[in-house]
Amino acid sequence: MHDLRLTIRSGLLLIVLMGFVVSGLGSCTEQSSAGVAPTPQPTIVPVISPARTNTAGPPTQAEPTPVATAIPTAAATVPTPSTAPETDPVAPNPTVAETPYQLSLPTIVSAATASTGWHQLGGNPQRTHFVGAGLPAPTGPMSARNADWRVLWIWNGSTAGGGPSGDHRSLPDSVAPIFGAGRLYVGDETGTVWALDATTGAVLWEQNLGGRILNSGAYDPNTQAVYFAAENGRLAKLRAADGEIVGEFSAGSAIEGAVLLVGDHVFVGTADGQLFAVAVASMTPTWTYDAGAAIYGSTAFASTGGGLIIFPAEDGSVHAVRPATGARAWRTPINAAVRPDRPT
Repeated sequence: MHDLRLTIRSGLLLIVLMGFVVSGLGSCTEQSSAGVAPTPQPTIVPVISPARTNTAGPPTQAEPTPVATAIPTAAATVPTPSTAPETDPVAPNPTVAETPYQLSLPTIVSAATASTGWHQLGGNPQRTHFVGAGLPAPTGPMSARNADWRVLWIWNGSTAGGGPSGDHRSLPDSVAPIFGAGRLYVGDETGTVWALDATTGAVLWEQNLGGRILNSGAYDPNTQAVYFAAENGRLAKLRAADGEIVGEFSAGSAIEGAVLLVGDHVFVGTADGQLFAVAVASMTPTWTYDAGAAIYGSTAFASTGGGLIIFPAEDGSVHAVRPATGARAWRTPINAAVRPDRPT
């Protein structure tokens, strides 16, 4: 049985799923118990905006090819990556001649000017599972501390007798809630996305996507929307305020990993080995990368190497691709077994 518990003290938000702390958020502008406002902590806001073309020589192994234009609108520039050919530890890649391109890496901004939240798996595109938060030092007797730290509400919990309620929702093992705009968003085994009031735990809206939701979604403060993916291959853009589906994309194969939000694109991998970069404005793919094997794990963003989308695939390798174009940067085999089939 899975339940969702919420505990708040002096601006610290702890979300507990199945009895384990899975994410946390601290408000950087909240007054501490001593009456002193902690120093605002930075919030990571990543944006991608590249333009790059590749010219390949005679290939010894076919490389995945982007299917659409590069992600538009540059916000900043970084040094041009090395023009040396990229190599694949598994097999040689074509010789690639690179031209300069622009990539705006995560920018550090004050919490006073950025929306603070736990917007996706790990709290940010890098999946660090960390957000800066100052906590008051514990003082006074244990009885006073227990009064300060208490369960405020429980959603989807047990009955008074300890068993599941009649409308209990099963949450798959990889599911974790996200937080934004004063709401928690979580998907369940039936394919329903739930929005809960972070203060009271009240259900604000629900929306079914028609397939099991097996991982976390992503909240975008710029579009005021949440993005969830389902096992039926549906990637949906839902208005955060009321859950209305305002856009969607069909990947054509099961999506099991968490949605990754980087700038104005979301990234999802599929069971048939495709990695999609989907523009949040139009919900259309900008490029597709063929990993050659199923992608069940979640993707993550790294600023190293000029920016990379990194993910494991069922070929026993970790892949890294360019967020601008979907071109492979590298692929490294690891000591990993193929994942067993997920129970249905």
